[in-house]
Amino acid sequence: MDSVDLEQRLQKAFSKRVRLAAENPAGNFSSVWMFWGNQSDFYFGSKSLLGSFKVSLHENGIGYVAYHKPCFLDTWQAWGCVRGIAD
Repeated sequence: MDSVDLEQRLQKAFSKRVRLAAENPAGNFSSVWMFWGNQSDFYFGSKSLLGSFKVSLHENGIGYVAYHKPCFLDTWQAWGCVRGIAD
C-alpha cells in the first residue's frame, strides 16, 4: 500500500466517526468523545485518551475496556491508586 492509498483509507475511517462534546450552563466543555463502528463492532472513547484507553462492544455480546498499560500505571501511580500490578 502506498502513501496515497493509506491516506485515503484513513480519511474514510475518520469520516465515519461521530464526535460529541457537552457544554454546561457556565459555558465549559467536556472532553470530546468519539464513537465509531467497524463492521458489527462499536467503539468509543474520549479523544484525549484514545491513545491509552477505549471501550469496545462486539456483536457476540462481549465488551472490553482496553488501556495502554504504561499510561495506566503512570497515571494511577501518580494519583496514589496503584502500588504495583503484576504482569
